[in-house]
Amino acid sequence: KHCYDYSFMLPDQNLTINPRYIILTAGLGNQSLANRLGIRDEIMQNRPLTQYTVSGSIPELYGHCIDHGRPNFTITTHYHESKRFWNIGGTVAEKGMSLVYVKNYIERSLSGIDFSNTVWNSFTISRAEMKTYGKNRPKGPSIYNQENIFVCWPTKLVLAPILAEKIEKILTPSIPEYPLPTININHLTFASPPWTNSI
Repeated sequence: KHCYDYSFMLPDQNLTINPRYIILTAGLGNQSLANRLGIRDEIMQNRPLTQYTVSGSIPELYGHCIDHGRPNFTITTHYHESKRFWNIGGTVAEKGMSLVYVKNYIERSLSGIDFSNTVWNSFTISRAEMKTYGKNRPKGPSIYNQENIFVCWPTKLVLAPILAEKIEKILTPSIPEYPLPTININHLTFASPPWTNSI
């Protein structure tokens, strides 16, 4: 059985798919799917990340606190059910600093903001990336290729459009153009943002 010969059962019939290409963009699921398709190498790494959240009487803020060319912390503002949240990442998230440390550090750094009516929390995520030497973060979007299988990681969500462009350049010469489907987003169900679950 070749990795590109794949079949699955529909409720009323057997459907065999013989794709020209298989593109995996399943995040943490990439390694398992790649194994099922015949790739035996360990091609993925997981790196933990602790994100921090603040809610309450806070201003809308988007910014970096830079030190020696690296963002000590990055703040983005989000809204959920009329509530304002800060999502905090950066070096403090990379290192998994304690919530007490991060709270004190940000309060000192943003001393002009009154944090008396705020709630602080944290949540842990696992970043899925292509495996690198020393488990360092890849420098950009990554694509592992074996035969007609492409296993893809954007590395950072903001780089997902760049990853899509790289995939498109690889596939464009042999794929005919088809009209884009129309998607009614009103029928889609969206997951709750992680910062709302950390309350």
